[in-house]
Amino acid sequence: MSNALELTLDASGNYCSNGTEFNNNTATADGVKPSNWQSGPNKNLWFKFKPSNTGIANIVVQRGNSGYYMVALYDDQGVEITSDGHHGVYGSSKVVATGLDSTKYYYISIDSHIQYGYYGGSFSFCIRNEWTNDYKDYALELTLDGSGNYCSNGAEFNNYSATADGTKPSNWQSGPNKNLWFKFKPSNTGIANIIVQRGNSGYYMVALYDDQGVEIASDGHHGVYGSSRVVATGLDSTKYYYISIDSNLQHGYYGSSFSFCIRNEWTNDYKDYALELTLDGSGNYCSNGAEFNNYSATADGTKPSNWQSGPNKNLWFKFKPSNTGIANIIVQRGNSGYYMVALYDDQGVEIASDGHHGVYGSSRVVATGLDSTKYYYISIDSNLQHGYYGSSFSFCIRNEWTNDYKDYAQELTLDGSGNYCSNGAEFNNYSATADGTKPSNWQSGPNKNLWFKFMPNNTGIANILVQRGNSGYYMVALYDDQGVEVASESHQGVYGNSGIVTTGLDPTKYYYISIDSHLQHGYYGGAFSFCIRSEWTNDYKDYAQELTLDVSGNYCSSTSEFNNYTATADGLRPENWQTGPNKNLWYKFQTDELGIANITVTRNNGGGYYMLALYDSQGNEMESIGYQGQNDVAELTSNALMPNSYYYIAVDSKIAYSTYGGEFTICISVSPISCYSGLWAINSGSWDDPDIWSDTEGGLPISSVPCATTNVYIKGFGITLNSLQPMTAKYIELIGSGDVNSESVLDVQSGQLVVTEKIKVSGIGTKLKSSSSSIINVSGSGN
Repeated sequence: MSNALELTLDASGNYCSNGTEFNNNTATADGVKPSNWQSGPNKNLWFKFKPSNTGIANIVVQRGNSGYYMVALYDDQGVEITSDGHHGVYGSSKVVATGLDSTKYYYISIDSHIQYGYYGGSFSFCIRNEWTNDYKDYALELTLDGSGNYCSNGAEFNNYSATADGTKPSNWQSGPNKNLWFKFKPSNTGIANIIVQRGNSGYYMVALYDDQGVEIASDGHHGVYGSSRVVATGLDSTKYYYISIDSNLQHGYYGSSFSFCIRNEWTNDYKDYALELTLDGSGNYCSNGAEFNNYSATADGTKPSNWQSGPNKNLWFKFKPSNTGIANIIVQRGNSGYYMVALYDDQGVEIASDGHHGVYGSSRVVATGLDSTKYYYISIDSNLQHGYYGSSFSFCIRNEWTNDYKDYAQELTLDGSGNYCSNGAEFNNYSATADGTKPSNWQSGPNKNLWFKFMPNNTGIANILVQRGNSGYYMVALYDDQGVEVASESHQGVYGNSGIVTTGLDPTKYYYISIDSHLQHGYYGGAFSFCIRSEWTNDYKDYAQELTLDVSGNYCSSTSEFNNYTATADGLRPENWQTGPNKNLWYKFQTDELGIANITVTRNNGGGYYMLALYDSQGNEMESIGYQGQNDVAELTSNALMPNSYYYIAVDSKIAYSTYGGEFTICISVSPISCYSGLWAINSGSWDDPDIWSDTEGGLPISSVPCATTNVYIKGFGITLNSLQPMTAKYIELIGSGDVNSESVLDVQSGQLVVTEKIKVSGIGTKLKSSSSSIINVSGSGN
């Protein structure tokens, strides 16, 4: 005590430590146990100060990284003036003394209760020269406005440094812990509708008392995100009433900021004061956008049968249905989600309810057979969890069924050619809800699926394509009239299209289409278009569009003749593509003679970032090239193409914001290859690569490959042969190079090699290899 740290009050007569600058980790016990401490001294520290002229010392100690702090105040003779024990691991401790002598020193002892896990830590404390609303006798007076209401300026209050004062109200789960006091005179209505909302933390509790200290009403906390409310009627406008606001203390929640309001009327936070909705002349109602919110709502009633939780922050509405007796009610998120809805009759009996469908999903109930002369009640709530504790929402009441349900699927009529296309992106699933089970190929759902039905034409083909409008991640499924899944397709990313093709459909029966979107951040429904066609398109390799070369071996489409706006993904990603397949289209062409193909794809309107791949007739990738810049031409040159063979081209584009398909031009130029009487391998590689052959040993490449009249010489290189067409040569000689590290190899891995004369092997380091997938046919003889 004699070495206590002296504290100097500021000009206003106050002192506050610089945050949690003090700690008693290494302190020891000094003195005797103050009268109100639970234990100790244990690890107490000493401070001294001279009070201000007010003679008041209002001392509060707050925890830093630990808790269980206790405080005591002594005069300069060592006589205890007052003390306060700890209030749990998260509570603050406080002492207040009056009538102090400003010319004398007073001593503060701060200690912590020692128990498992808490044996000293950092703390902060303040000395103030006035009383605060931490005490009921000094409750902060609130003045109601001209309408008889009061609202704090946002979360302007906090109980970080508050301490316990009074006894536990009847409906609080704990406390008092860190309660603050307010007082007010009610308006002439005699109603006080008081709601407390969390600021940066939660678990708030509220109680109302009359001027004699008698509890009128109280409400415990409703979790970390819930609000608390009390409503009282018959209050006397000439008298003061007292509000105590506290928070439940537990790990991570030991005081925070909060806001509160006092209103002089009832609100639709209570069923008895449900907001009446008037249906229009067609028997429908829709809110004006997301005009409602349940930020300040509290729990009222019992949990409906299909809700995941609650009530949490439910609001009430009432209406009289139209003569159809149908109420199709849907709730949509505004700036948040997890909404739930329930419908009740005028006796409080639940008719229907629907739980939330995630942060982006909508909720819906449909009831039939309602009495148009009676009121029905709607309760709308949100599931409370991290980051979602009330928000804005919109909702509608419709007097008919919609294609949100399979039984009310919208019928589509095919035209005379057996096709159907929506009028642009005329459909949207913003307000759709989940119906049915997840199709086999969808990544999620159902989420917000809509239903359509149609009868196919006599081809029995349904080629269905769904395109994004202003959003994406669309998925599609097709069912027969018995509800059996025929086909389904998952989403292809935010910009991709989804498509399915089925054959063998019965033109006398209905088929059902379910269209949904994958829900994730920023994508929770949107506009879309779709088409049904009665034929295959070149969106699929098996139905590649044939391009006919002219007599010179060339082809060029007209400008912007092709586009992949509506294409879908087909096949595997080629070796050199950076992405995809995304929206690839297929083309095929036939060669008349041995040649090399140069293929280009040029961007016209929109799109860009084109990628190309070339395949043989068996689906083997021959060449591919990924995208370069958005405006760059995609170009590839093939190895030797065999005469009278089909080759396939896949054209695709990178999918990204603002580039998700576009118009393009394709050009093909096949240059014939001259047939030489003799060719030397000048590098290792593929037999049909024109860049590895020369007409002299060690010469320059001459853009040719062996043919039926060619003598082939391989010395010091490895040549592989993989071809679906027979490769020919007149004569082949493998010549040993004399270098064991440079073998002369002909490896016929697949396909057929036809040699009209013979294969000769000479020297050391030569190998002729074949496999079970290859044939070497030699008409003459070799040695």
